Amino acid sequence: MNGPYEYVSPNYWFEDTKKGGAFGFNTETSPGAQIPSLETIKKMIPKDKLWPINSAWNYHCTSSLLMSNNLDVNTLMIDKRYGKSEDINEYLMKSDALGYEAMRGMFEGFRARIPKATGIIQWMLNSAWPSFYWQLYDYYLLPTSGYYATRKANNITQLIYDYAKNQIIAVNESLNTEKKLKAQITVYDFNSNLLKKEILNFDINSISSRSIFQMDSYPEGIFLDLKLFDKKGVQIASNLYWLSNKKDVFDWDKSLWGNTPFKEYADFTKLNDLPKSEITTTYSIKTIGTNEELNVTLTNTNSKMAFFIHLNMTDSQNNTIFPVFWDDNYVSVLPNEKRTIKCVIPKNLVQKTKIRLVISGWNVGEQTHLLEIK
Repeated sequence: MNGPYEYVSPNYWFEDTKKGGAFGFNTETSPGAQIPSLETIKKMIPKDKLWPINSAWNYHCTSSLLMSNNLDVNTLMIDKRYGKSEDINEYLMKSDALGYEAMRGMFEGFRARIPKATGIIQWMLNSAWPSFYWQLYDYYLLPTSGYYATRKANNITQLIYDYAKNQIIAVNESLNTEKKLKAQITVYDFNSNLLKKEILNFDINSISSRSIFQMDSYPEGIFLDLKLFDKKGVQIASNLYWLSNKKDVFDWDKSLWGNTPFKEYADFTKLNDLPKSEITTTYSIKTIGTNEELNVTLTNTNSKMAFFIHLNMTDSQNNTIFPVFWDDNYVSVLPNEKRTIKCVIPKNLVQKTKIRLVISGWNVGEQTHLLEIK
């Protein structure tokens, strides 16, 4: 239990070999705040205290006298890495991206270092009261971006970016040796210009990780898209990273049990100027047993990356319907690409009613689609 319990950027887990990084079995740790949705926050915070962040927000942090008792670190990381937020919606959008990359990096670091790293337990699964810290889903049972980052990071067979070595790592935690896998590695700049596309074949043993590709260095921020295909050519995993040309640098000498401060910060401020992208949405619904299965296809109709898209379902009062089970969320769609996301919905939640499918993204305008389930 060496921590950390406050925010660290993804490279922490790949670089650290003495504190809480990816070695051995870490029995309890977390990369800090996981900010819930505005819908949840409105249940926690009085209307006149919603913005800017204040003591009403800090009241819903932790009771520790040493740290994690306010959102100062989360806000500092947003300001330094993504740029200051003008309003609550911008703050939450950037918090989702910050929390996603932090949570994914934690789990991926331990998987990329198999067998030196043997396991990790995220503190914690959910909150026992309305909170801003350490949750994969919140008090009201709504998932945070960290929930979907955790799912992504723990795909059984996956391609992972190693922040320390600038390499692509293949991980196989199935019980079988996987042969004739194919990796597709694609790099874009933040203007969606294609910089590199590489396809390679490899085998990997059971319960193992291995480096399969050495990345180039780039003088600017990039999107790194990784797709993994089985021997039949079926895509079995995908992963998209946004990477800065400036590195997060830790002040290791000042590291405490729960926090390691930064000396320098990655720079993602150019994401604020991403060119607009357009998404066409189609969907189909079918009944399977006691569930409705919704398949949403997002088609990027232009040459610009559609970044960090969130899918949600609401009722006529604009309240999120839950529990529903998306197989992925906070997704990005490459230029001229198509992605299908599946959602399993208990029939009793939506039978004989109209629900709204709401789609929004970093550089994609919000869409609302009225769905009628018979």
